Amino acid sequence: MPYVLGVDGGNTKTVALIASLDGTILGAGRGGCGDIYNASAGTLWPDSARAAVANIEYTVNAALDAAGIKAADLVTSVFNMAGADWPEDFVYLQTAMQERGFGRTIYVQNDALGVLHAGSSNDTGVSVVCGTGAATGARAPDGRTWHSSFWQDQAQGSSLMAQRALDAVYRSELGIDPPTTLTPRILDFYKLKTVEELLHLFTNRLQRHQYRIDQLTPLLLDAAQAGDNAATHIVQEQGAMLGKYALAAARK
Repeated sequence: MPYVLGVDGGNTKTVALIASLDGTILGAGRGGCGDIYNASAGTLWPDSARAAVANIEYTVNAALDAAGIKAADLVTSVFNMAGADWPEDFVYLQTAMQERGFGRTIYVQNDALGVLHAGSSNDTGVSVVCGTGAATGARAPDGRTWHSSFWQDQAQGSSLMAQRALDAVYRSELGIDPPTTLTPRILDFYKLKTVEELLHLFTNRLQRHQYRIDQLTPLLLDAAQAGDNAATHIVQEQGAMLGKYALAAARK
């Protein structure tokens, strides 16, 4: 019996779903970062690209196991991947998935374009993805596509918003900006007493890479919802910038 595979690979997680041809979901898998630019190489893999492929492979195999089928049963697979940006990226991912036999027909596209299949009846329009990172994509009626890739440097999702929140706390502590409720919220989150301790947490030579700042984004959104001026400015600024990239995608 033939089956199809759909994979969404992001910076926080990779998710795979296997379905029968009538759309019934039969199995799911979940793994780590699937972005070939940003996956943590650690000690097992020599570079981020191989680490990402390992995460994708793990995720797909988990979905296959859950569905009780083999990779040879997959007729078509679609990989919507953060980090599928340049032509060589598509070749790399396509080759890696073919080598693992993940589908007789394999299609790789940027994750900003994948959402249009579900959100538009004719696969056309503009998409804005705002996760750990951010991406914008567009598909025209004639099939032309564009995605923001490395063009989009001023609106980069929760990781950038969280960094903006930290910056607001640092400036407030120095008296450059007015007080903000982000300060007690973030200090509370990390169980710290002073802003200097917070700054040290993210900049000290030995531990600075151990903490993910995107976890602060919910605190930022809560503060904005409560009316904090600094938080509101950050959220509005990012929303406006995402809108500008969406307009740029439509023009492209």
